[in-house]
Amino acid sequence: MGDIADDIISGFQCQYCGEILGEEVGYPRSCAGCEEPDMVQEILSKNQKKKERVTCSICKRSVKVVGLDDHMRDVHTGGREPKMMVVDPLSSTGKLVPIQEVLRSLAAQEGCDGEPYDQMMQAADRIDDLEWSK
Repeated sequence: MGDIADDIISGFQCQYCGEILGEEVGYPRSCAGCEEPDMVQEILSKNQKKKERVTCSICKRSVKVVGLDDHMRDVHTGGREPKMMVVDPLSSTGKLVPIQEVLRSLAAQEGCDGEPYDQMMQAADRIDDLEWSK
C-alpha cells in the first residue's frame, strides 16, 4: 500500500480527513473534528453525491452527476464544445447548456403544440447543422 494508506491504518493520520494525529496506535482513528457525527455525515454525503446518477434529458441514459457535462459534450456534440450556450431556464442551477437543448426541451413540454413550437425544433436542428458544418 501507499504511505498515506499505511499511516491511516496505523492511526498516524485521521481516517476521514488525513490530519496528522501523531503516534501510531495500530488501528484507524479520527481527529477531534471528524469524531463529531455531523462531520462524518458530511464526508459520507459528499462521497454519496459522487455516486448519484441522473437521466440525460436527450438520450435518457443514466449517468453520474459528476460526469453529465462530459456525457453531454462527448455524446451529444461529437466531442466538441457547443458554440451557443445559455443559462438553463428550466432549472435553478444557473448551469450553461446548449441552446438547442433548451429549445427542444421547451418545445417538447406538454401542451406546447403549434407553429411556434415547430419553429423552435427547426431552429434547434438548424443550429446543429451550423455547428457540425464548421
